[in-house]
Amino acid sequence: MLLAWAQEQFDILISLDLNPRQRFIAASGLAQFKIDPTPIAYIPVIIDRKSQYLTFEQLAETVNKISIVILKSSFADIPESHHSISHLDGYALIKTLIGNFFTLVMNGNIPQNNNSIIDCLHRAILKKGKTPIWTLKKSFAPSHFGGHMDALIVSVEK
Repeated sequence: MLLAWAQEQFDILISLDLNPRQRFIAASGLAQFKIDPTPIAYIPVIIDRKSQYLTFEQLAETVNKISIVILKSSFADIPESHHSISHLDGYALIKTLIGNFFTLVMNGNIPQNNNSIIDCLHRAILKKGKTPIWTLKKSFAPSHFGGHMDALIVSVEK
């Protein structure tokens, strides 16, 4: 019953003229209800010091040119959102929050099938006929809480 209600809300959201920020927020909520947010989602990304919102299809195109990174807590499979990093030269930086949409759980070298950002991005890259390569770099950047943040990086085979 709750899933049916969530699907109804999704159908309503798709019909609305939402701006990219609103689509990002809507996508974040849809993932909580196990609904694939790909058709509505826009994701905040910083590339070459420029903030923008991109669809998963656009992100799947971007990864052909530049690797995409999400800063990750070194303590859990969640993004690290409390940092002052405003850009990363040579990477597209996805800005994240907390919640199911932002979980960074991997099954081996493949994101868990859970409609998270990394799951949706993985599927979008595959849909473009490319093979996503996920890499975890430990101690990638200093953390506000002491120690370092890790980085979950996706690239594609060239």
